[in-house]
Amino acid sequence: MNRIHVAVIVALALVAGLAGGLISSQFGRAQEVHAAGEIKVGMLDLVRASRQSRKYIELKSSFDAQMNDLKGKMEVKKKELENLNRELDQLKRRNATAEDIQKKEVDIKAKQEELKVVQEYYQNWLGELSNDFQKEVLDAVYQEAINYCRKNGYDLLLQEYELSTQATGDELGGNRAWAETLKNKPVLYFANSAPGNPGKPNMYVQDITEEIIRLVK
Repeated sequence: MNRIHVAVIVALALVAGLAGGLISSQFGRAQEVHAAGEIKVGMLDLVRASRQSRKYIELKSSFDAQMNDLKGKMEVKKKELENLNRELDQLKRRNATAEDIQKKEVDIKAKQEELKVVQEYYQNWLGELSNDFQKEVLDAVYQEAINYCRKNGYDLLLQEYELSTQATGDELGGNRAWAETLKNKPVLYFANSAPGNPGKPNMYVQDITEEIIRLVK
């Protein structure tokens, strides 16, 4: 059996093991799984590596600038609407004609519709900007990780990340979010030490996050 066949079998076994662990009543019991033969498995916290990358820092500055510009434009339009409402109140207090009041109400209605359209446009634009931002950053880090794995002889790369246990404000909602994160976590457990020797690092399974961070900074 060649190296590629062994890698495929190991990958299938890992996927099957993770899926079974999620639905099994033995979910809470950690089972040690060690890669067979000379298969090298890499672990990468893609989110942490991405947020420390130079690409993230570069794009974040531009993203924040555009966000501030967007907020400024929205504030201007809201002020315009507030001024129109204030003018309408003044007309009513002065017992202005019905025609003048109606005209001002039409102006307010038009400004409200304009604000609604602009808000929807900005929200769509912001969503696209955010998606492009994330895609560009993640793609840069992902490609660096793949190149690293090829250069250093890794057969399999699994995503690992830290679980957040902070429930901000809504305790129930925070716990639910934590549970969803856990269920979608690609790696539930991996042994840091070599089989039968707790003091010796596991040469077959390595967390390469710090190495990737050094490359993408």
